[in-house]
Amino acid sequence: MSNVSSVKELLFVGKLSVVSFQEEGHWVAQCLEYDIVAQSKTLAKLPRAFALAFASHVFARINNRQDPFAKLSRAPSEYWKLFEQGLGLDERVARVPVSAEESTEYNAPPMPPIDMRVCA
Repeated sequence: MSNVSSVKELLFVGKLSVVSFQEEGHWVAQCLEYDIVAQSKTLAKLPRAFALAFASHVFARINNRQDPFAKLSRAPSEYWKLFEQGLGLDERVARVPVSAEESTEYNAPPMPPIDMRVCA
């Protein structure tokens, strides 16, 4: 991996911007800085679904001795526009770290802060 000495250093990516919207009966969370997507049946469960998708991506790449963000592009421009129009979720809802049990099991740090905005 390039210039990364630990998983904790790797996951300190700063605040992530995530836009949320409904599509075909599901809620979708699209990260803007890194093209990572998650979906859930409810908006309440979406932040956790995104946190798990993000962590799963990172751990899979690390297990394959790859830099998790090296080949990820930013989200397409239409998602950035949606994000600017969206309403912010209450930070208590949007900041969903991986659970303590999962963090211990995978030796993972908590998720970076997430600015998740909802578009109607």
